[in-house]
Amino acid sequence: MRTEIIARRTEFLLLEDEWKRLYGQSEGAELHDGWEWTLSCLETLRGPEPELFVIAVYDGERCVCIAPLCIERRRVGLLKVRSLRPINHGTTPYNHFLLHREYHIRDLLQPVGEALFERRDRWDFAELTSFSSKNSLTFLLRQALEEKYSVFAAEAAMTTYVKLPGMLKRSKKAVHNIERRERGLRKKHQVDIRVDVPYTLELWRQLVEWNKARWQDSRFHDPQYERFFEKLLDRMNRTGQLSFSCLEIDGETECISLDFKFGDKIYGEMMNSRPDGKSGTGMILTHRMLEHFALHGVAEYDFQEGDQEHKFYWTDSVRKNYHFYVCGKNGKSAYLAFWTWLKVAARQNKKLNGLKRKAVALRSGLNHFRKGSRGSHAENSGFA
Repeated sequence: MRTEIIARRTEFLLLEDEWKRLYGQSEGAELHDGWEWTLSCLETLRGPEPELFVIAVYDGERCVCIAPLCIERRRVGLLKVRSLRPINHGTTPYNHFLLHREYHIRDLLQPVGEALFERRDRWDFAELTSFSSKNSLTFLLRQALEEKYSVFAAEAAMTTYVKLPGMLKRSKKAVHNIERRERGLRKKHQVDIRVDVPYTLELWRQLVEWNKARWQDSRFHDPQYERFFEKLLDRMNRTGQLSFSCLEIDGETECISLDFKFGDKIYGEMMNSRPDGKSGTGMILTHRMLEHFALHGVAEYDFQEGDQEHKFYWTDSVRKNYHFYVCGKNGKSAYLAFWTWLKVAARQNKKLNGLKRKAVALRSGLNHFRKGSRGSHAENSGFA
């Protein structure tokens, strides 16, 4: 096998056909691994002249592996470093390498590792973030890197998902409660729910406006991030992978959901309700969406990142994601290893303290239950 390093944007653009071909032949590929997502990210978020480090592995003339990385010059602790990161970092809960399904993963990772080692003078640190536990690549990649480098692993945000056919059978009580809420709303108002409708600029702008109003730290306050999504939506719309759903009350839009389609899977990207609107509209719309997608042959709905309570109303299925921090081979490696160890240990300690607080709260709740207290809780109003 031979390896090529794509370092410039012009070289990267020439990779399009091979990328798309490999994407269709890859083991465990995700929506975010596609050419449309990566190109949109590169054009809007990585600067006018990004420093690419895309590793392409060939078996003869066939491209069998692509590791889409870039180099960012940033500060880690007290040092300025050249950090290797996935091109799509910060835009997706899943990062991945494209790997041809006819080859063993370890056989493809070997030339990737050799390329990293041979060009170790070009990078100081690697932040390989958001690799999912559902892919064997995640664990084999860590194993391969640990043969030559100091590698630190940290748990990232988990992702929640629901297997749709099973959800309709298991969640009868939950579904009944939401249907009752919808019937109550329809008695007083004219309600129109539309699922999987075409993309319109009006729906998109309304969704972003609500997101900004609800969340002060929304990434859509950053014009570059908003431009990234505008380019992405245009490309996804042309490939037929875009889905909008909305709920209207008395002719006014109250809730909007943006989703992406990939094979027999739907990714829930973003849902927002009118900030001063009626409570519970998000749960009603989610129910209708899951029902619609299940009846149209969708196998899985991925809620993606976050442990928000409304997601666990539908499922208790989660996947773990991992960040891998790799210290290079130069004079900065000892400091980077110590700094990374401190950061990972501090994060782990924070998680342990959080678990202790939850255990104390659970014990307190059980004591109240044993004393016969029924207690009370606030109604789960979903996304609204």
